[in-house]
Amino acid sequence: MKLLRVIVILLIGLLMLPAPSVEAARPKRKKAKTTAVKQKSGRKKSKARVIKSSRGRTSTARRKGRTRVLSREEYEARRAELREQDSIRLRIGGTRPLDMGQNVLQVANIEPLTRRFSNADTTLTRKEIESLYFIRRVAEGDSIFFGQILPKVDTAIAKGHYADALRTAEKGLLRNPMHIGLLKRACDLAEHEDSPRLDGYVWRISELFYLIQHTGDGKTPATALRVMEVDDAILYEVLWLDTIQERIMERRLSPSSKGQLLTLSIRDPKGQIYKKYYRIE
Repeated sequence: MKLLRVIVILLIGLLMLPAPSVEAARPKRKKAKTTAVKQKSGRKKSKARVIKSSRGRTSTARRKGRTRVLSREEYEARRAELREQDSIRLRIGGTRPLDMGQNVLQVANIEPLTRRFSNADTTLTRKEIESLYFIRRVAEGDSIFFGQILPKVDTAIAKGHYADALRTAEKGLLRNPMHIGLLKRACDLAEHEDSPRLDGYVWRISELFYLIQHTGDGKTPATALRVMEVDDAILYEVLWLDTIQERIMERRLSPSSKGQLLTLSIRDPKGQIYKKYYRIE
């Protein structure tokens, strides 16, 4: 009887205990490792997208902020450097003008020098650059070739195909690395396309302008500046001397004992007209 009483009391106690919840009764599952990996991977991808987007915005902002007029900063720095060299030459007693383009050094094999100039070899001497520019003569088919390639470059630029325009300009420079018109376009396009060749193009066109600067003063037909093309004279006048193109009122070509004489009638800021002379070799 006592045993039965004890069993009954135990059963009553068990019935009075609260029932365990379903959630508590379930065994706890460990979080799957794949979930954590997936979240981490997602964070990486998100971060990569942010970095890529940021880089794109930075590049675009940098490109928009840069001027496209013949790589202005690099070009102006190069021009200042060359003028400083002139100042040093005068300070040490070199008062005699260089008179480049009159007694041009004839080179038997011009190809190695041409390659060095194309590669912007800064060890080239002034005399070597003078030879490269002045002894090159029009090759057969040059007029047709450049008559086609220049419009192609300009058409590509007008359509906004800047990379194609740069490749076309570079193709033309392979034929004539001293073509100032193509070098000018290559400078503009290389800057727009962030090309690593930009500095080389700026160096090349600056050296050619510096050479032309020392061929004369352009004040009289006897002291005319010497160039190979009419376009070289106009580009030198506008880009190197900062003459506003709209102030060039007249261009007149006349025969001379050596080639042709180009006479420019230029209006100065005061409205006066003066003459500038270029000899086309």
